[in-house]
Amino acid sequence: MVDNTGVEHVVRTAAHRQGLRLTKSKTQNDRASDYGTYGLVDKNNVLVEGDPNTGYGLPLDVVAAKVGIEVVYSDDHIPSIHHSADWR
Repeated sequence: MVDNTGVEHVVRTAAHRQGLRLTKSKTQNDRASDYGTYGLVDKNNVLVEGDPNTGYGLPLDVVAAKVGIEVVYSDDHIPSIHHSADWR
């Protein structure tokens, strides 16, 4: 299993700098469709990215790309973080 704690922190910070908030599903049922997924909301708590029914549904690397972060996993599942050229 991959520990995405560091990646999540970087994505959360990048989202905040863009006026967004990273949200994480609190579902504990690993069979639920939104288990372990994320979404992005704006300052008015309006969903920007994610499933309109749950507010989540996106894997962390997809949300990362939405805020200008590329996450690359090595063969041993260690994440490497790259900022896009227009990262703020």
